[in-house]
Amino acid sequence: MARLGAKISAVSKKARPAQVIRQDLVCGAELPEALHEAIENARDVLAQAQSVLQCLEIALERHSKPQEPYFPDIARIASDLVKRAFNALDSLNLERAVKESLKPAEDQ
Repeated sequence: MARLGAKISAVSKKARPAQVIRQDLVCGAELPEALHEAIENARDVLAQAQSVLQCLEIALERHSKPQEPYFPDIARIASDLVKRAFNALDSLNLERAVKESLKPAEDQ
């Protein structure tokens, strides 16, 4: 899946000029193309890291000994942390976070 995302990202990069401002609005503000690309690149890396950690978890399950720390759990926790970071960089979550940060202090 990460490869597909990378291919789509590569194709979309070729189709857009580098300095264009995105038409997507985040709380009424235009998102600079460079920021959008940086976020998408970070999401690609996180998706790849999560895939590697999931493979590591499966491999460790086969070779784990009862007296050792259960390393697959450690790999799963790391994978979950990467997934949380990946999801936090999703445009919908970023929009929600920006809206929350702009609320007056008494509304929070």
